Amino acid sequence: MILPEPFQADFAKIKAALKAHTNRAYFVGGVTRDYLLGRAINDVDIEIYDIPPDRFDLVMKSLGAIGVGKSFFVYKFGAFDLSLPRSERKTGRGHRAFDVAWQNDPIAASRRRDFAMNAIMINIFSGDLLDFHGGQRDLKAKIIRHIDDCAFAEDSLRALRAARFAAALNFKIAPETIRLCRAIELDDLSRDRVRGELEKLAAAPFRIKGVYYLIKLGATKRLFGYDRADLRLFRWAKRAPLYYALGCYWRDKKKIFPLFGKAKEIARQPSPPKRASDRFLSAIAYKKPLKEWDGATIFKLQNHRFYDEKLDLRIKPADLMKEGFTGAALGVELRKRALKAFRQSSR
Repeated sequence: MILPEPFQADFAKIKAALKAHTNRAYFVGGVTRDYLLGRAINDVDIEIYDIPPDRFDLVMKSLGAIGVGKSFFVYKFGAFDLSLPRSERKTGRGHRAFDVAWQNDPIAASRRRDFAMNAIMINIFSGDLLDFHGGQRDLKAKIIRHIDDCAFAEDSLRALRAARFAAALNFKIAPETIRLCRAIELDDLSRDRVRGELEKLAAAPFRIKGVYYLIKLGATKRLFGYDRADLRLFRWAKRAPLYYALGCYWRDKKKIFPLFGKAKEIARQPSPPKRASDRFLSAIAYKKPLKEWDGATIFKLQNHRFYDEKLDLRIKPADLMKEGFTGAALGVELRKRALKAFRQSSR
């Protein structure tokens, strides 16, 4: 396995620091999966065997790596995460409630990983590949399949990660993994962890598939209270920001928008109607350019006259008040004139 050029200098230092202590160090996780899929590599995880924790700390310090959690045996060196293999046992609620122990058996250590495709190991010295759980088979079949029922269910976030990987890779999720995800409660997840997964899913190239699996896995039911959707949601999610599509389709903004940040600012965005009429668009354009409304992409308004500029009505509410309009009548007249100006300007 040959890493991209930006990684090679640090990688040479890592190999030099480890070769006197072990010949069992492996690329693991996303780097191996992405390498086998021919995808870009952005960061690298290396799992190191045959070095006990106390000696591992000394080796890492001699390398100049920075510890990011002694109890988890993890160090950072540039874009590399260097760690000892470990086993984990759930002891309470939340993602930090785990007992962690050094586990020098690669088969046992790999069982704590989420999906078979993420458990493939490649020796950094020899290039030998270890695949204990059928990860290569799943990559070829484009399937996301969990490894161990108990280990998988101990981290609730994995139900969301399955949907996120489907959105990133355009893979299907195995039926047995769907059944398990539907049984996992998500109420122990913090808002930040949920937001992180949803934002990654929203930025993925196949996010429509991700939305489909959020529903299929029961995540939307447990997070937002809804377990089905029609084609309108997927049409909206394809064109508009995901938070907007979800929030407008289910109209439960108090649950959905806070997960994406800037909740109050987002909540003020008007929901899309069945048809983007002149009356509706004039009301938006009077307040702001259409491009500032997230629904503009749903109706393909990028070439609209008021996509980049606000409607200039050239009359103020105070002027209408001088004409005798007050109260509700003032608002009605203002909307009438805005619509008239919008239609004239759009010709």
